[in-house]
Amino acid sequence: MKLRNGVQYMGLVSFCRLALIAMCLVLVGCGSAEDRAEAHHLKAVELIAAGEDERAALELRNALREVPTHSAARLAFAELLERQGDLRGAIGQYTVFLQATPDHLASHRALTRLGIEVQDFALAETHADRAFDLDPLIPEVRAFKASVDFRRGETGRAGEMARAVIAETPGNVTAHLVLIALALSQSDLPEALAAAARGLEILPEDQELNLARLAVLEQMNDTAGVGAQLERMRTIFPEDREIEMALFQWRLQHGSRDEALALLYEIAEREPSNPTGFLNIAQFFLEFDGPEAARTELRKFAETRPEPRPFLRALAQLDFAEGRQEEAIGSLRALTETAEPSPDVRDLQAMLAQMLAETGEVAESAALVDAILIADERNVEALKLRAARLTQADQTELAMQDLRTALLVAPEDPQIFTLMAMAHEREGARDLVGERLARAVEASNLGVAESLRYAQFLLQEERYGPAEGVLLDALRRAPQDVGLLVTLGQIHLARRDYLRVRQVAGLLRDLGSDAGLGAATELEITALQAEGRMEETVALLETLSSERADDVQIRVGLIQAKLLAGDVSGAEADVATFLEADPEDPLGRMLAAGLQVVRGEAEAAEGAYRALIADRPELIEPHLALFGLLMQEGDVAQAAAVIAEGVDATSRTTALVTVMAGLVYESGDMDGAIALYDELYQGDPSNVVIANNLASLISAHRDDAESLERAFQVARRLRGSDVPEFQDTYGWILARRGDTEQALTYLEPAAAALAEDPLVQYH
Repeated sequence: MKLRNGVQYMGLVSFCRLALIAMCLVLVGCGSAEDRAEAHHLKAVELIAAGEDERAALELRNALREVPTHSAARLAFAELLERQGDLRGAIGQYTVFLQATPDHLASHRALTRLGIEVQDFALAETHADRAFDLDPLIPEVRAFKASVDFRRGETGRAGEMARAVIAETPGNVTAHLVLIALALSQSDLPEALAAAARGLEILPEDQELNLARLAVLEQMNDTAGVGAQLERMRTIFPEDREIEMALFQWRLQHGSRDEALALLYEIAEREPSNPTGFLNIAQFFLEFDGPEAARTELRKFAETRPEPRPFLRALAQLDFAEGRQEEAIGSLRALTETAEPSPDVRDLQAMLAQMLAETGEVAESAALVDAILIADERNVEALKLRAARLTQADQTELAMQDLRTALLVAPEDPQIFTLMAMAHEREGARDLVGERLARAVEASNLGVAESLRYAQFLLQEERYGPAEGVLLDALRRAPQDVGLLVTLGQIHLARRDYLRVRQVAGLLRDLGSDAGLGAATELEITALQAEGRMEETVALLETLSSERADDVQIRVGLIQAKLLAGDVSGAEADVATFLEADPEDPLGRMLAAGLQVVRGEAEAAEGAYRALIADRPELIEPHLALFGLLMQEGDVAQAAAVIAEGVDATSRTTALVTVMAGLVYESGDMDGAIALYDELYQGDPSNVVIANNLASLISAHRDDAESLERAFQVARRLRGSDVPEFQDTYGWILARRGDTEQALTYLEPAAAALAEDPLVQYH
């Protein structure tokens, strides 16, 4: 009994102790939010002192969740985010902190510094002025004030203040940069260089001052000086890859090919286990020596490097790009079918899926992508492929879900932002398209493809200044890229700045490549024609034709230019010369038939086109030319027959199916027209005109809910458009869906612009 009672007694005591402890814990847990916030804050301070910033950030978030007005935690969080490089996040935290503590000088200084760094100069000006009001004696504050005053055009005051700051604190970088900028604004390049030198005497390893000196040397066209400065900066900043690539470009342009290649080898050998450097070498050989030279290098690296798969993958990519698609797909199959599952193998499978999709094996590609995502639901390459497929199918919401998942894994992947832009474009969200394309440029570090895509978007929006800025930034990294230069020339054409068009043409010609020469010629001719200078156009083409007798494009352009200038006999002589070399040449025969049309010899031209179609039925151009001639003569039935024959003979080429769709529509066969436009849309869902026509036909001639939903999905890209025909289509679909208020915002401007179109007025 005693033993039992003793056990019971001890059990009761233990229970009471546990209950007491639990009660104490509950009481601790019930402390005020302020106490809990302060505890998180103090813990964060300890963690920051120990260098554990990630854990400290979590504690500070917890503190601010408990008490959003906890100023000390807010300030500590702002400072921590700034140290971690999250500048936008830091700006937000400092801004909130200053709402409660408006006279905190250090925060105004921080926001000025951050505003300058992220190029938000309105932010920098606001806080530089406020910091100066609070304490104008601090040298850093005065230097910031000088910087923002200079940007406001108060250059005299800015220079005087910067010089005073340097006299007091010679190591203030901001003040030195103000004096360099001041000299540049006055076109005093020697003084700008001297100002940079004075700063570097004190701070020889400051990156901003070194970059400023480099910029001055570039403006002075001191090629040797730029090279020497880049070499020096590479020594000072050995981890800066941008400097290395700038030096590579300089060696390539102003040094020698061997020096540039040597730098690539040096970079690659520095990290022998990283394939990127060696792949860059293969890319160099591809660009300068051709695909076979690149293949040789890739095979060598595959045999000599520890991990051959990246180079075998690159070989497959090269084969695919060169048209050897079966070999490429076979190589990837061999690499993946027997390999053990791994992230690298799944990436190879994703590339195989991409190739299968591009060669029409859509079902197999989709199945492979799904299999990858079953094994790894966060595989970035597979998510991108599925998102692209979903976007093509107008399932943009699902596509965006995949892309957001991919972005969590690869937040700096430019292709993800590009695919997001495509999805937003399909939805008609033009503002978001621009944001995503801009982000892709940033993530790619001014990549050529991304910069081109964004510049072309801005060009479509007629935002010529920003488009030019994007291209110029990209050209600093890739000054020999033909696509960038051509697009820059197109911007100048749109602005009718023909002098600058010719300057760009000169840069293209200086490249010495066939692509550069062709693009230069096209720009110059387009500029001359836009100015109405047809005689000079002909003279230029004659000169080029004599210099490059084998260039068919120039010879055809010369014939067309002579016709536009009214020199029919000259064009006839050139066509005759064309046919003398090869009487059966299809292009020469097309040109000869075109001259017959110009002379009014319609029957002879018709016979010539029919003979060419009989000989070469797979060619698109004779079918289109004969169709145009017959329509001009009013023979619609014969014209339609020609197009129908051409569609079959050319494996349903888009150009001919488009014409057929228009004819079927005009005949009143709406179901037939819808079917043809649906076929065209499946082949090219990015074509906005085809999308408009399909959506318009469906919404006008079908009433079931499924068809109207399809029309809406196809037409969403028209949202926000200022093209009257597109406004009418989208507005009418909105009206049919019951959204009449929103519909009127599209239908009214469409009706005003298309006042003679009865259907638009009816809508």
